[in-house]
Amino acid sequence: MGSLVKRFLRKDRGSNLKNHRRPTSRFIAMLGILTAITLAVPFLGLPQPVTGPLVNAMLIMTAVILGPTGGSILGALTPVMALIRGQLPAPLAAMVPLIMAGNAVYVILFCFLYTRFTSGRESGREWFFLISLSVAATAKTMILLAGVRWILPAVLGRALPVHIAYLMTTPQLMTAVTGGILAMLILRLLERAAVL
Repeated sequence: MGSLVKRFLRKDRGSNLKNHRRPTSRFIAMLGILTAITLAVPFLGLPQPVTGPLVNAMLIMTAVILGPTGGSILGALTPVMALIRGQLPAPLAAMVPLIMAGNAVYVILFCFLYTRFTSGRESGREWFFLISLSVAATAKTMILLAGVRWILPAVLGRALPVHIAYLMTTPQLMTAVTGGILAMLILRLLERAAVL
């Protein structure tokens, strides 16, 4: 995966992980393809312990390929689709903006940390990927935890049932980390197949 990331971080091409330029037609086309793949995952009817990591993998892969902007756009679409598909329980509909924020923090923080950790380094990129991923997944989970513990009860005027609130805590951390690891493996396979 080292050469894949090196290619994205080369100074002559600019860094996809730090990309702040206007969207190009390539960006829009790739975002459309990655969005279609991601939005198809919930429609496969797989259980949440499979769907969650797959969606989180797509968020990280989109962030690596298109930068934090692409990952954030995709992260805003996924909770809406989960609500429409019924994978997000109706009592958590008010969590959609917080899930969007959590997804944005997940990809932006991952990109920021990974870029900082690997800048000028040739070795240890996989470890820095995992460290960046762990911190980003934890931050995402903290946002969701704050949502179910304080924000949503304040907005709704009542606490959420424990089993519903639990869905936004530990399972989210596990799916974010598992999805990120899956993304790392898929990116490595795509690199070896010379797709990227």
